[in-house]
Amino acid sequence: MNYFRLAYDMIVNKFLFHLFIAVEIAGMLVLSNALISTYNSKQNLYSPFESMLEKEGFVLQLYGMELISMAEDDELQALIQKGNGTISTDDLTELLLNYVGTDAELTYSYTGSMTSLEGAPRSLMESDRLENESYVDFYYVDHDIFDKMNLPLEAGRWAASEKNENGETEVVISQGTDAVLNQVYNTKCGKFRVVGILTRNTYRPPVGYNSKVLGKLSIFDYYVPFDSSISTSNPFFIADLNAVQSTDFLTLSDCVFVSFSSSASDERKNQIRDYLLTFGNIREIYGQEDFTTIHNNSYEYLMNIYRRMLPMIIVVNIIVIAGLIGSAAIFTIKYKRYFGIFFLCGCRWKDCIKIIMAYLSIIYCAAVILTFFAFAVMKLINLDYLIGTEYSYNNLLFSFLELILMYLLAIILPHTIIKTTSPVETLREN
Repeated sequence: MNYFRLAYDMIVNKFLFHLFIAVEIAGMLVLSNALISTYNSKQNLYSPFESMLEKEGFVLQLYGMELISMAEDDELQALIQKGNGTISTDDLTELLLNYVGTDAELTYSYTGSMTSLEGAPRSLMESDRLENESYVDFYYVDHDIFDKMNLPLEAGRWAASEKNENGETEVVISQGTDAVLNQVYNTKCGKFRVVGILTRNTYRPPVGYNSKVLGKLSIFDYYVPFDSSISTSNPFFIADLNAVQSTDFLTLSDCVFVSFSSSASDERKNQIRDYLLTFGNIREIYGQEDFTTIHNNSYEYLMNIYRRMLPMIIVVNIIVIAGLIGSAAIFTIKYKRYFGIFFLCGCRWKDCIKIIMAYLSIIYCAAVILTFFAFAVMKLINLDYLIGTEYSYNNLLFSFLELILMYLLAIILPHTIIKTTSPVETLREN
């Protein structure tokens, strides 16, 4: 027996009603996936730092060379004088690593501007044109962080963490520049190949300075949102620090994540903390946050995404499930006479149940098609970027479990109706 053909004919008789049910299910799937994908996008920002923030440590927040010039350390002052008021990041890194040794690990990103770099990509941002300059900021990110970062891309791929076979540093670049995918830019700092274009709405890698720095921080406060259509910030590119030819032209990182070794004594940890906090009177000006605080606040931030939207998801699921169960029950009662005829013609009651299952399957297929259509429209109008969605395997898993649960609940009542119905009495009644 062609169960789907019979179910399809029955659905067509009440097409608008069943279309409404399919739209309800599709709406439920879109809303549920919006919640999960919003969580995914934030988790993607958190995951590069998760293992580090589980250790003991703190964030040293720096901003600008004028603060370094205030440092009291004699060796640092000597390096600043050697550089005529500045210090190369290579020299600074060596200085800090020599002091902390194996008792702490320093993880940081470097920032700077490519205005003066001949051959570099040029900015198309309105803010740059008004200043008669063309700034493109860059972020050279610590190797371990860069490898796990993988911000969503509009085109291309994520950059490699080492130079390619042609000796080029691979970078991903934000929109808002004249950069061309796979083009090589030959600058005095080396060759850069653009292998990926970030989405219009994205994030700059963690930077230390922001207005919330003295408040309650999570890792998300260290990211800076960027939108190429409205942002007043400069466009930027990101590369792995290990792949950079030279860091002499870079300014100091905005924030340094200092994670202590498990073998370091409390006395040694205090020594390192006090030494690093002499750089620019950072304690009074920008403060510092303990890893435990950042880790806990980040986890709480992620959980709040669920807490805010979960009640709405539950209510919508209850409404949709109730509608689907009611639809299946009405369908079963309405066509009891047909089921009675099928039974007298040699069908078994389980064949009638299969017709109900085919009926639900058709509605589900229509709902899934409508869901994919809705996601396609969201992508077309950039709504997925505006709300920060990112799809992963857990979207498929949750959607699958949601549909299975609804399917099982929707089949219970029709199954009960069919099992308790006498085909002879049904035909007599009709």
